[in-house]
Amino acid sequence: MVKHLLTVAAVAVVGFCSVSAQETVKFADVADCWVRSNNATWKDNNADKLEFHVQGESDAFYGLISFEYDKPAQMKVQSAKIHFVTERVKAHKYSIRGFAGSVADNDTYANLETAILAAMETEPLYSGQLAGQYNMAIGDVNKLNDESKNLDAWVNEIDVTDYVKTQAGNRVSFIFSNDTETGQNCIISKEKSAESLPAFIENVEDVIPYMEVVFVEDANSGSVTVGTVADTQLRSDKPNDKYGANGEIEIRHQANGNVMYGVFEFALPAEALDAATYEVTSATLRVVCTQNKGSRGMSLYSYGNSIAEDATFASEEAAVNEALANDPIAQFDAKGCGGRAMHDGHSSVANFATAEDWTSYIDVTEFVKGLSAARAVANGNVAFLLAKSGEHNDSMKFAAKEAADKENTTHGFTIKAADMVPQLTVVYSKKTSTGIEDVTVADEDAPVEYYSLQGVRLSQPAAGQVVIRRQGNSVSKIYVK
Repeated sequence: MVKHLLTVAAVAVVGFCSVSAQETVKFADVADCWVRSNNATWKDNNADKLEFHVQGESDAFYGLISFEYDKPAQMKVQSAKIHFVTERVKAHKYSIRGFAGSVADNDTYANLETAILAAMETEPLYSGQLAGQYNMAIGDVNKLNDESKNLDAWVNEIDVTDYVKTQAGNRVSFIFSNDTETGQNCIISKEKSAESLPAFIENVEDVIPYMEVVFVEDANSGSVTVGTVADTQLRSDKPNDKYGANGEIEIRHQANGNVMYGVFEFALPAEALDAATYEVTSATLRVVCTQNKGSRGMSLYSYGNSIAEDATFASEEAAVNEALANDPIAQFDAKGCGGRAMHDGHSSVANFATAEDWTSYIDVTEFVKGLSAARAVANGNVAFLLAKSGEHNDSMKFAAKEAADKENTTHGFTIKAADMVPQLTVVYSKKTSTGIEDVTVADEDAPVEYYSLQGVRLSQPAAGQVVIRRQGNSVSKIYVK
């Protein structure tokens, strides 16, 4: 769940000729750590500061911080800044860069090395000196001058607008470094305790890092959420059984080869199919686990067939095998209470009382973008196959479009069916005009393009491969001999 420190309600902003909505959101620091290059497995053990400095040619300390981030639908970033407080300033210059890796508390350099090295090859988003009295720490009250005995003197607000505009969502992360100088710089982390604050700071909340983003209405973008037109379960050990309209889809992979799959089919919104006018900016599949047992690892594949409610494994076996022969679109760990179902009376289930606690969001942006570019869809529909990533006798279950309310009488909560049904959300933006008239090319004169069933363009399809062939406006699925 995205953690907002503060959301300011949308307000009307009057311009010269128009009125647009504006919303300011503060996103919380959800993970931070500092790591050391010559001690790759060392952890900061939830230190209340992030340290970054250079100690010799081969010993660099890096501070990392991650903010949970969620852009409201049909809005765009107007401005963004990160707010943090200096703990100690002993180097004249530090830099902040965007960080593409996943940051966790108590992370290590060994875990993050590849992403750190990649980040350090990029241009800094900001370079400068930390706020605060040079060569001092914020807690050195007896040594501080009068101007420094004030929180504002230690506050840093850094503009990161251009970088945040490029981020699709979920998290935005940054890496702090002293690139060439010795001297220890530190900023306060989210683990800071009230007891350790100097007397001139009243509230610990005032020193915890956050990212503030101002969003404004985007007249050229939109968002469409659709439910499944069909979904069902396919079971290899009972190949002729029908499981459509059951309300739940069971996923299992036993060592003896008995496997259960789930198939979900959606009708793509018109905007996702109109690649000439619109560009897909993100696409997210939402599935809700109703029973989380066995291994949580799930794999999502492109499914080439349109699915019927009365489909069976026998009727779909060839399409299933074709889907599994390709790499997964995505892999994820299903959310929910491990080893339990929504209706269980076990005490741990009490902490999973909302649909959101059981909900997994899977990024399928590149897949849908590829389909849009290739127009590699039948009747505007797209289908996904869901399978376990490994063998395990216990089953995962996911809500289907016929889901019913789940009532847990032991813990006194009910999760509504409307909050559990599978959904695909597509966010799109209108392409800007280039001022050049479109050139119409007859199909027979247009170049031939090939795409995989995942929408990835192929330079040359291989023999034995089923691909999408596109020439002009003519699109067909072919088998390459």
